[in-house]
Amino acid sequence: MSFLPSDKRSAVLLQQVEEPVAPQYGAGELIPSPLPYVYGYTTPFIAPPAILAVAHQAVRDYRTQYYREPDSEGRPYPWRQVNARHTGLPALLRGFLDAPLPAPGDADVANAWLLRSPLTEALFGLNPDVAHARLKLIEASPVTTAWAKQQTTRAADPIASLTHVLYQQHHGEWPVFGGQVVVHLAVGDRRAAVTSSYFPLTDQSFFLQVDEAQAIALAQKALAQFARLHVTTVLHGPAGQELREVPADSMDPAEWPTAIVPYAGSKLAIFPFAGAYHLAYQVELLQPDFGTAWRVFVDAESGAILGRPRNTARQAHYFATAAEALAGAPQGTIALAGNPCADFMEVGIYHDNDPAHDSAPNWASNLLAGPDFEAINVAVHAGRLYDHFVAMLDPATASKLTAYRHAGALISPALHARIARPAVQFDVSFSPAAGLARKLITFQTDNRNGLIAGDQKVYHPAHDPEIIYHEVAHALMWLLKADQPNLFDEGIDSLPFVNALIEGYANYLARSYAARADPASPLWARAAEREVDVTAPGGGWGDIWALSRPRQDAGADLLPAPNLYPHLETTGLDMYKVGMVWARVLWDLRVILGADLVDRLALDAYNHLHGWTANFELAAEGVLDAAAKLGVFGLEQVGPSLLARRGIVAGQGVQALAQGAGMVLAGSNAGLMRSLDDGATWTDWDDAVGGGKLTNVVALAADGATFYAATETGVYQRESAAPAWTVLGAWPITETPFSLIAVQEVRYVGTASGVLRHDAAADWRSFGTPAPAWPGLGLAVGPALGTDVLYCASFDALRFCGVSIARWQTKWMASLAGVPVATCVTAESESAYLGTINAGIWQWEVASGQWTPVAGPVDLADGAVLALTLEDDRMLAGCTSGLFEGTRAANGAWNWARFSAGLPIGARVTRILPIGPVVLASTATHGLWRWDGAQWRETAASARLAGRVVASGLVAGTAFGPFNLDPGTRRVHLFWQPVAASVELTAELPVRVFEVGLEVKESLPVHGRYELPAGTVVVSVENGRAVPAAYSLHVA
Repeated sequence: MSFLPSDKRSAVLLQQVEEPVAPQYGAGELIPSPLPYVYGYTTPFIAPPAILAVAHQAVRDYRTQYYREPDSEGRPYPWRQVNARHTGLPALLRGFLDAPLPAPGDADVANAWLLRSPLTEALFGLNPDVAHARLKLIEASPVTTAWAKQQTTRAADPIASLTHVLYQQHHGEWPVFGGQVVVHLAVGDRRAAVTSSYFPLTDQSFFLQVDEAQAIALAQKALAQFARLHVTTVLHGPAGQELREVPADSMDPAEWPTAIVPYAGSKLAIFPFAGAYHLAYQVELLQPDFGTAWRVFVDAESGAILGRPRNTARQAHYFATAAEALAGAPQGTIALAGNPCADFMEVGIYHDNDPAHDSAPNWASNLLAGPDFEAINVAVHAGRLYDHFVAMLDPATASKLTAYRHAGALISPALHARIARPAVQFDVSFSPAAGLARKLITFQTDNRNGLIAGDQKVYHPAHDPEIIYHEVAHALMWLLKADQPNLFDEGIDSLPFVNALIEGYANYLARSYAARADPASPLWARAAEREVDVTAPGGGWGDIWALSRPRQDAGADLLPAPNLYPHLETTGLDMYKVGMVWARVLWDLRVILGADLVDRLALDAYNHLHGWTANFELAAEGVLDAAAKLGVFGLEQVGPSLLARRGIVAGQGVQALAQGAGMVLAGSNAGLMRSLDDGATWTDWDDAVGGGKLTNVVALAADGATFYAATETGVYQRESAAPAWTVLGAWPITETPFSLIAVQEVRYVGTASGVLRHDAAADWRSFGTPAPAWPGLGLAVGPALGTDVLYCASFDALRFCGVSIARWQTKWMASLAGVPVATCVTAESESAYLGTINAGIWQWEVASGQWTPVAGPVDLADGAVLALTLEDDRMLAGCTSGLFEGTRAANGAWNWARFSAGLPIGARVTRILPIGPVVLASTATHGLWRWDGAQWRETAASARLAGRVVASGLVAGTAFGPFNLDPGTRRVHLFWQPVAASVELTAELPVRVFEVGLEVKESLPVHGRYELPAGTVVVSVENGRAVPAAYSLHVA
């Protein structure tokens, strides 16, 4: 149907919009940093078609091989694959060594596994010889975590050391910034995993035009201009506040010490930025008065500034706990002859007359306040956290915490803590500046009125052990990888999750260690950052830093949309709130698995985070991988459900639903199934021409009796009576499908770079998507102004055009209340409805061009909207908070009610398909559910489509135990329980039973029966006695 405007109104509405031409940048000009929403979490660097074609075929071959060679010990290790959206190549794959790893960090074993077909081709699209030339093994010893005997493991399994072998990508002589590959191994185990942040650079040439002196001058100028633009230069401390403002007229970067910071040993590196590769310098400018540094990337060919300047700061009586610090009454005493943490950290007091040289503390002081007291408090607690880290690492790795190489010299001790002079503004930070030989931790002295932090106050930060633990945790985690590229180098705007991960880790480790002596409160640093403070304009910090709390605030307690960074800004208080999501995930696991085990799991997962793939999803995969190799019973199955309640989806289940010709289809990463009875029963329907199987299904559509499936590698079609799926056209292999719709034998696919169209007249081609491109997250078609209109949800806007003429128009959402971020769209006559991450559901009326709120966040229990359907006067909204039903009243208003009673607690609804009275709802980790008109039931397709292997221990009559527990140990059983069951426990110990929400549902006596509901269940037994005890579990 042609798209012909019917009147003046529609002519204005549908006019062609001229998109801006991308500007060219010269020396000293700043290329803006891309926002997180440009591509979900980073900008695209899609591999060339030939590379992707090889990789996609190799993944299929490798997956087939994987299932042919399971672990010889019969230990569970399910297939896991995570793709890097910015390249289209795998970011995570699992596999098996030929033989168990004989010793930690065996590079020969890692090389032999990584550099062989088809794994090498699957990861890089290259044969092993070519890949080997582009990857250089980091010579430093790998990070290896040590594991004490854990009662959470199966008795038959040895307790392994987990080790991680790192490779750095090079392009010719230059390293690629963020381009790392890490092989994750366990001693005595065949199971292996690889995480990859490889960039598909091919034959691009670079020509050096800017020398080091010119780069430094350009960086100095850029930082000075940046400061003037912002009037004040804002630095951020460990709690995320905008803490310290340096007046612009006091900043003169031309007088600061400057240097080119090497990356992986090279002063020049290939820097992926804003969708292009740049040969670049990383210039550091050190602020002498503060000991912190700014880093500026300068293009070595054009002299352009690549993104905004970045601040690198992270942010013998003693107070034993935060509770003591809050009360102002230190109870702990210790006899000190000198610095108790001298092995790894100097401690000094700022000297006004000689800023370059701190004064030594009086270690024999018995004062209850002042710089000497603060120095003692910092040293005592730094030493304790250091000992905790050492206990979690093998000796070779622990030695990294005391010394590192800087400019060819061994620096020992590696750290310097400074008690800074009194000030008004809060100033506590860790600085890994390259210009500092000993990395600096600054603790600001309070002038006794509280330090100003935005509209709040921070009191005596050097008194609060948890502030100390936070900063020292930063420093120790930096030292673990000081001899290799690490997250602290990569906290750039292009990678929004990196800073949040760094801060989340520090908050968790600080509170987890402190809680051993001070378990009464879930609040981190409650002495320095007080919950209630009548003297601060903001009234106190409240529960913002609580590791557990009943609230579920989007962007702080959970990600509002799975694996999507929830803010446009990657620094400041919002970023620290996002970091609390990861801290709370780890705390959730700590509640049921115990502190010792989860602290180690967290530290080990840190090795899965590198380069452009550092995000919450890969961090979660790291925890699950370590748990699998350690035999933590059931975490591989149940862990994704626990993670999903925080909006972190590791291993997605059903991602697509469609209906047509009396059939229903459901697709997922694992394959595709069909139902002929509205979802009551299911059979496999994923056979493809040539004998393969359809996997990685992301979207489905039906047009009459023809079905279409968009996968991560292309689009397929199949008639209802056909024996197999066939390829539909020549799909551009560099495109990644997000959404799919089929209308009157025309197919539209939303991708990362707009919308593609396919019809009988022409193969796949861009449907008028302008430059710069925008993502097509959701598609819908509806009649408006006498024609059919195609609508596209695209993060910050609604895009629309006629179905035949691609003249895209844009309706921006930035002016609406809550600044909505769109995720999905549905349509009816003359209107489109957009679901958003943060602002409910909005209606846009075509004729008037007006936005109207349809459902506010409160109507949807503050959930992000992930799916929408509309039939007549009934709308269904699938949200992170459940499923909701809206009914339209006679006056046009919508009334909303929860429609998910009976779904598992915490289920995030990702897709919806109404079929008359029946409704199908897919969830992020709880499977595919069916409403039959009276109640919700999980479908038989769930386990198959989720790739889930149901634990054999759930069948009736199975017994676990008896188990013997040593004093002070815990055993945890985690179950995915698809149907209700009865469990009988016989024990000498009390037993705790959890459900998905992690609250204790029932504390059983020594002999008891518990009715397990459908969904995730955790059974925990802990021996608090001084003698061994036993228990057993029997499924009735």
